[in-house]
Order: sequence, then structure tokens, then C-alpha cells
Amino acid sequence: MTHALTLMLAFFAVFLLVADLFRRYRPVALGFFTLSLPALLAPNSDLFMRIKTASVLLPTCFLVYARYKPGIERYIHRAIYLVVALNIVEASVIDINTGNTLNLVAALALIFLLPRSLADWEISGKHHDYVVRMPDYWPWLYTTWNLCFLYSARIGTFGYALPLLFAPLVYAVVLRRSDLYLQARAYTFGFYLFFRAVFGDSELLNLPQFDLSHWYSPEFALSWSAANVAFAAACLYLHVSGRKRTFIENKRV
Repeated sequence: MTHALTLMLAFFAVFLLVADLFRRYRPVALGFFTLSLPALLAPNSDLFMRIKTASVLLPTCFLVYARYKPGIERYIHRAIYLVVALNIVEASVIDINTGNTLNLVAALALIFLLPRSLADWEISGKHHDYVVRMPDYWPWLYTTWNLCFLYSARIGTFGYALPLLFAPLVYAVVLRRSDLYLQARAYTFGFYLFFRAVFGDSELLNLPQFDLSHWYSPEFALSWSAANVAFAAACLYLHVSGRKRTFIENKRV
């Protein structure tokens, strides 16, 4: 267990570095994701993962391009919104097929709470960040919803999911920049999917320490999804009561 935790912390550090590197150096991000597109042809994964890879790498290229072309971001914003919603729906279909239906409530709440107004999506800051003014609780709900989905449907790679999902959460929690969460999530997830598409059969991406199948419990999965329902209800209450606070005005980095 100690070895597994050490490996997770190492992956967590790598994902943090990737998110910060792509944020600070736009040419690096644009070059990496543009050159990553041939990975969509790699046959190293099942149909779901191939669809997931395409639905993340392509929009991430548009996201990075928007950081260069402020005049076209309104069109890209609409596309990114639809892609985020689509990715949530994709996972929800798997949840339903695996009997984790309660988790669907959190998925629907995430789509409802995602900002729809173009005024909440912009390119700003000294790094030309892709900013989405979302409620502070959205990244938390997304993280627990996604982890619950992966725990129920893909427990064999759950060890990779923990550092992958907690790394972008640092922006919302430590840096108090929930508005940068979506950008960090796109960069870290796209980076991971690229390597899994190309090197899916490699030892590094199939570490036995990250196969946490022995953690799985149907009762715990049910309890987790029920907790997500309660959390989603609380988030929806905060939303309708007007408590949508973000830290966009409290920029620390």
C-alpha cells in the first residue's frame, strides 16, 4: 500500500506539472495537443476509451487555439460546453449499464450547473487563461461524481484516477481559482489519454499497484452514489439561492 501511495503521489506531481506547464507556455500546449492527434488512430483501447480520447483531445486543441485567437472564442466556448456535457453523458450511460443509476443525479446536476452564459467564458489574465466562471462547488461535485463512476465501472484503473482528478482540483482548492479548473482538467486528462492511447500496453500504464479491484464493494458504490445525490441536491440549492461565489476577483496567481 505504501508503494502504491508513493506512485500515486508521483503521478499527482506529474499532472500538476503538466497543468502548470501548459498553462504558462501556450506554444508548448498548442504543439503537444496538435501533435497528439494521430494518437486517435492507435488501437490500444476499447471503443469507449477511443471515443473518450477523441472527445477530449480534439476539443482541447480548440481550447488552446482560443487562447491565441480572442475573436473566435465565443464559438469555441459553445463547442467546449457541449463537449463537457457530452463527456458527462458518456460516463452516465456506463453508470446506467453497470447499475450505478443513482450517480446519474449528480451528472445531471453538473450539466445544469455548468455556466451557459458566454459572459462566464473568456480568455483573460497574463497567461491568456481559458477562464470559466463556475460555482466553487462544481469542481468538487465533478470530482466525487467522476470517481464514483470510475470506482463502479473501471476499478482496474482507479489508482490512476485518484491523482488525475485531484491534480486539477488544486486550482480550485489551494489556488482558490475554480475558474481555472476546466482548463487544468482538459490539460491533465488530455495528456493522460494521449499516453494511454499510444502506450496502453506498456508497464507504466498497467501498474498492478493501481489495480484497486480489491477495494470494490457494491454496498460502498451504492452509498457513494447516494452521497453524491445529497451533495448534488445541496449544490442545486446553493445555485437557486444565488450562492454562486467564485474567486475570479481574488486572483492569486
